[in-house]
Amino acid sequence: MTLKKSHCLFVVVFIAAIVSAVGQSNKDHIKSSLIGKHSFGVQFIWDGYGTAVITEEDHQLKIKGEQYSNSKDEYVKINGILTVLDDRKLQLEGAIELYTSDCCGEIKQTGIFTFLKSGKRKYWRLQERDQLCSPYTCAYYLDIFE
Repeated sequence: MTLKKSHCLFVVVFIAAIVSAVGQSNKDHIKSSLIGKHSFGVQFIWDGYGTAVITEEDHQLKIKGEQYSNSKDEYVKINGILTVLDDRKLQLEGAIELYTSDCCGEIKQTGIFTFLKSGKRKYWRLQERDQLCSPYTCAYYLDIFE
């Protein structure tokens, strides 16, 4: 029994559609599990993590969060649109503002940032941390927890 080229093409397209549907279903599950309140922050603010709230508006995930030191002198803020890239990666299109007195001072960045969950960790960590400050001065670990 031989398959014609048109049958092979149909099988390939059918399998690709199934894989795509499963991937989208997984993204939808991750997206819905993200909605709500999360711990959020940077390790150089020693007074505890802040919070980030993720909501869905107009079929988009939006995040707004902040962490402050007890004195309110140091802070980190996040604001923007989150996109689920896959089961381990989130993409933020928005703004990150940060001030820590012992590191790089005041930082305001807008753009596209990637947060990655690796291994069995229960948080997504900012990957473009070198864009915030020189790694020779400070390496910021900016995290969004499950």
